[in-house]
Amino acid sequence: MAGSLLLVGTVFAEAPKRDVTFISTSDSHYVSVGTRHKHRNADNRKTILAINAVNNVNWPASLGGGLIDPPRGMMLLGDVIDDGDAMFEGINKGQRQYEYFLADCGLDGTDGVLKYPVYETWGNHDGPPIGKERFGFNFQAWFKERNVIRKKKGLIANLSDIWPVNGGRGRPLQRNCVAGRIRGEGDTADSRQGSSFRTFDREIAD
Repeated sequence: MAGSLLLVGTVFAEAPKRDVTFISTSDSHYVSVGTRHKHRNADNRKTILAINAVNNVNWPASLGGGLIDPPRGMMLLGDVIDDGDAMFEGINKGQRQYEYFLADCGLDGTDGVLKYPVYETWGNHDGPPIGKERFGFNFQAWFKERNVIRKKKGLIANLSDIWPVNGGRGRPLQRNCVAGRIRGEGDTADSRQGSSFRTFDREIAD
């Protein structure tokens, strides 16, 4: 209609302030027998003890200062163990490394040295894919079992390929795509990897 102007205004209510604190780390590379990197497990333990005390540490003044809030959890973003399901002198190296990881990190903050829940995913050292293991241990299979337990405990809401962000809720997202070399049939150095790409998303509940 000529000569008229319609202004439509939309008012958006400001979402309530919500502080969420997480610790993010990666590449713990737990070791066991037959390694020259014997310091790694001790280094991991020192790191976890420091994480346990993080709420006694102040933010830098440039970030507002004040004590860091207790984190909701620790995200361990791949390469948890070092050797997949490789063997050394009759011992499954990966399985032993996984046991060290469990002792340090537990699952929900009550069953390991770590005082907060841990949310791990896998990297190229945490292979092979389920069903491709040669020596009876598969980190990725145990990882999926742990997620079933997490859901029962209310630590995660669900697993999905892609997270929607809606309802004013923030969800940490890790899109983990690892390019791994496919080893030839004659390559028996270890069995860390067995696929070219893996993609995984995880949702952490409120």
